[in-house]
Amino acid sequence: PWALEKAVYETLFSQILDFSAVLPNGTSIPSQNVLIRCLEKYLRCGCEFLPMVHCAKFRANEKPVELVLAMAALGSRYLFESTQSHELYLIAKAITFERIRREDLHNAPNMFFEQDTTPSSGREKLERLQTLVLLTELASWADPRSSRDAPFIAGHLAVLVRRSGISESDKMPQDIEWFAWITIEERRRTLFAAYILSNLHSIAFGSPPLILNHEIGLCLPGHAAQWRSACAAEWKLVPRQPELHFQAKLSQIFDSDDRTEEAHISSFGNYLLIQGIIQEMYQQCVSLRTTPTNREAAIETFERALQRWQKGWETMQESSHDSELDPLYAKGPFALTSAALFRLAHIRLVTEHNLSGQLLISRDPQCILKRRDVEMLHRSSQVHRAVIHATHSLSVPVRLGIAFMKTTKTSIWSVEHSLCSLESAIFLKYWLDFVADKVHTLGTGALRKVESQLLVIIRDIIKGTPLASTLSLPENSAAQIERMGSIVLEIWSTIFQGVNVLDIENTIGAGLQVVAST
Repeated sequence: PWALEKAVYETLFSQILDFSAVLPNGTSIPSQNVLIRCLEKYLRCGCEFLPMVHCAKFRANEKPVELVLAMAALGSRYLFESTQSHELYLIAKAITFERIRREDLHNAPNMFFEQDTTPSSGREKLERLQTLVLLTELASWADPRSSRDAPFIAGHLAVLVRRSGISESDKMPQDIEWFAWITIEERRRTLFAAYILSNLHSIAFGSPPLILNHEIGLCLPGHAAQWRSACAAEWKLVPRQPELHFQAKLSQIFDSDDRTEEAHISSFGNYLLIQGIIQEMYQQCVSLRTTPTNREAAIETFERALQRWQKGWETMQESSHDSELDPLYAKGPFALTSAALFRLAHIRLVTEHNLSGQLLISRDPQCILKRRDVEMLHRSSQVHRAVIHATHSLSVPVRLGIAFMKTTKTSIWSVEHSLCSLESAIFLKYWLDFVADKVHTLGTGALRKVESQLLVIIRDIIKGTPLASTLSLPENSAAQIERMGSIVLEIWSTIFQGVNVLDIENTIGAGLQVVAST
């Protein structure tokens, strides 16, 4: 169904020519074979991590050309065709904003009366949203040449999201038909995709999120099996998730007195809830900088919320198979991606800020050396929990094999994994340096029982790697613990030196290599 027949390609070609005056110099209209190859790769791989386009109902001849090009641009990244991807991105961006400019000119008289000048039909609004989501995703992570576009496009996206009714309820009736369900579910997932990117910008760059939790009136997305159904008969066989409002479920997680029986929430829904918790943590950290006396109470509140989220995550139907974090889980990547954000949340509870924001903003690996946060660490149960989560982040790729992850991780790896891995690596290095300093000053007798246990776990993980032979130093000596910190960074930098879909992963690998070599 995704094949581009000659007539369809010629129509797309003609639509691109309509915008030839604004196409960037040096770009050329992609051939039919290029579009087929890149579009199919997006629909088979790229859309898994942000599923907002209903693949079974997708028809290129029914979509605006800029959306097709943006999808192909992301698909091209999964084919490791970075030059082709960037060219497709530039063409899609040029057409998108030229179309917006033309619409603004056409609707200029209406602006005097403060009328909405966005696309008139719901379908056109949805397709504009999807295009801007893909362009934001590409600009944010795919290529350093387009990274400066990301805030600009994300700003446009946030405005259109509000105009498209993200604050309104979209609750579906129980007797809804398949086609109507697709229409509402696709819109719901697209608006949530914009919210996700807003949060990921905040997580990666430390910027305030552009779309806030309290603005969302939508219900949580349904189960992956329903979303992937290719026909009405197949769709009806899958039990439907109850219509649960995002805000209500997020509030329930924070409400210590709530004893509501847990509904089975989709893996996408649970992913959105951990995103919501992290956004609340960001807002609270900003507040605590002015009122630090409430810090301990805030940490306890978030720890309870994370425990409740984890309980729901462990019991949900779609994730019962991947309770052990199986990366090859067939029902989709959200359970594993959610676990990565869950671990990141525990680290952020301790650090209260981004450990590597300057690296991701500047794309300069040397920037990672400008910040040293060892002094932020102390001995507490919260720090030890964060160390456990950072250690578990390391154990998963080691269990799968470093060589395997270096060459084959693209099918299971997302931006969230990259951000969590970077933060986990740096945090674990800082903690090991902190413990090594205690041992150097006070001797091995200064180690607490929990610290010794954590060191054993980390040491055992390292023994399962090719770097095990470099750890032949007196056990629990300051020198060995410091060496463990360096090995942790070497492992992560090796994984990121492999084949990467997105350029941001190359930046992360280079940054980790810089820290490991100092």
